[in-house]
This record gives sequence, C-alpha cells and structure tokens, in this order.
Amino acid sequence: MIQKKVKRLLMMTLIILVIIFTNITKDLKITKKKKINNELEIEKFNKNIKFSKSKENKTEPYLEFNGQIQELSPLVSSDGRTITFETPIFKNVGDKAIIYYWITNENEESAIMEDLICEKEIDQLPEEKEEYIEIISKDELKNQKIKGKQTTKSAGSLEIILKKAYKGPKEKITYQITCKVNATKHD
Repeated sequence: MIQKKVKRLLMMTLIILVIIFTNITKDLKITKKKKINNELEIEKFNKNIKFSKSKENKTEPYLEFNGQIQELSPLVSSDGRTITFETPIFKNVGDKAIIYYWITNENEESAIMEDLICEKEIDQLPEEKEEYIEIISKDELKNQKIKGKQTTKSAGSLEIILKKAYKGPKEKITYQITCKVNATKHD
C-alpha cells in the first residue's frame, strides 16, 4: 500500500514537472518571438527616417567650406538612409566644412532624432591620422520630435574642422564622410 502511494506521488510529481517545463519553454518561445518581431519593427521604422530636401524651398542638402557654398553637393543614397560627401581640400588648421541637411519621417508614428552615425575615410592617409579632423554633430535636430509624414522645418548640420596640420608627402588632404540617420520611435 505504501508502495502504491509512493508510485502515485512520483507519477503526480512527474506530471507536474512536465506541465511546468512545457509552460516555461512555451513562454521562452513567445518572448523570443516578441523580441525578433520588435527588432524587425524597429528596423522597418528606421528605414522610413531619411535625409531629404527642405520642406519650404525644396533645398537639397548642401556643403559649405570656410563660409562658401560648394558646387559639389552631398550624395544621398537611393534609400535616403545615408548621406556621403567629400570635403574640399583642407590646407590650414581651422578650415571648416559644414553640411546642412533635412530629415523626413515617412512613418505614421512620430520619431525622436538622435545623433547621426558618421564614419570618415581619409584620402591616402593611414588610419592613425584621423586625429587631424574633428566631426561635430550640431544639436539642432537632436531630441527633436518629427511627426509622422513630416520633414524637419530647420536644417541640421555637421561640422568637420581641421584640428592639426598634416606634414607629409601629401600636405593637402580631403576626407570622405558618410553619415546614417539615427532616430527612435516616439510613443
């Protein structure tokens, strides 16, 4: 009789453990699926935050060098997510290139702008020469809320300043800068 009770107790314990294990694995699968769906949703949202023309006068993003607007305009990628430009030749410490841009939110939901994510390539210089320039993202658009289907009213800007003169076989240098839009969904 005691053996039957022990067997029943063991069976009940085993059944309870199987039920608990099944529920835990089911919850883990649901959580993992939600996380994947959330990541895909964020990626889809970010694909609709793009560099664009100004809303008022349809001005394209442009580059200014030492106070002069340059003929060569920055190139916006076909998907609108990145903007690439080459600076004019930097000769003197303090030379400054400024890029002006606008952002459009093509989503239904509002977005909050964050800093641009920029990478630089230096024309024929080793990577350790990167300390020669400074990239400063101005905060005109940072933390600005862009409503769904809207373009920023004011331009954002990015400054590139020559901090230190380069003395070498090629004393005049240019930089290629590529920046990507960075924003989060505003609930």
